[in-house]
Amino acid sequence: MSFKKSETQSDDQKIVFGFCSKCLSKVLNDELIKFGTTCEPCFNAYCQELSPYDPLYKKYDGDPKGWAKRIIHRHQSGEKVRPISLKFAEEALRSRYV
Repeated sequence: MSFKKSETQSDDQKIVFGFCSKCLSKVLNDELIKFGTTCEPCFNAYCQELSPYDPLYKKYDGDPKGWAKRIIHRHQSGEKVRPISLKFAEEALRSRYV
């Protein structure tokens, strides 16, 4: 993240600009702080991409090993899952007395 002190409004008050991390447009520093290093249009586009509700989480609600079942289910459906997460999920679902 880079900030440039450039254009000045007056001698005692400086306007600080930075660049959006997605589109690289020049943005006021206050806007970057508010929207997490992105400009407002990029932040709104990001929010539209997110799914507001994932039914997979409701499916295993109340199950103490639901986290592990969700990881296995995501892996079986073709979603990328980190190998260490998959390993721990498989260990959690393995029976202790086998």
